[in-house]
Amino acid sequence: MAELKSVEKELQDSGKLADGFYTDGTVHRVRATINLNAQASGKKILLCEMPKGSLFIYGLLNTSVTLGTSTIAIGDEFTAELIKAAGTLTSADTPVLFGKNKPVNEKLEANTNLYLTVGTAALPAAGTLVVDMFFAVIH
Repeated sequence: MAELKSVEKELQDSGKLADGFYTDGTVHRVRATINLNAQASGKKILLCEMPKGSLFIYGLLNTSVTLGTSTIAIGDEFTAELIKAAGTLTSADTPVLFGKNKPVNEKLEANTNLYLTVGTAALPAAGTLVVDMFFAVIH
């Protein structure tokens, strides 16, 4: 019977996947803390700059208050929902994972600013939203 392999293992065996993105890679975390102040719908908030060659793994959201009907998305300057589709965050003090199912080995071609975009309603007038982003980097 033929051995079944994951996509990453197939790529690694064929020499198309750098080992650091498959195993033993350096994982970095960037934290962005936002003081909620009724930021308006459409507002873009700069979170961080991901370095060229990095690969986004996943993110974690945590808020001290419910965001109610406000929606938030996370992406770059061209694609607001690049790594997190617009959605609500209605549970306070409950970490929520986010990330899109991206193709394997999709590294950034240049340093890239990531923004949180406020969607359908303004953010709350008080509270704190913390965004942690985890990504692999090959030096």
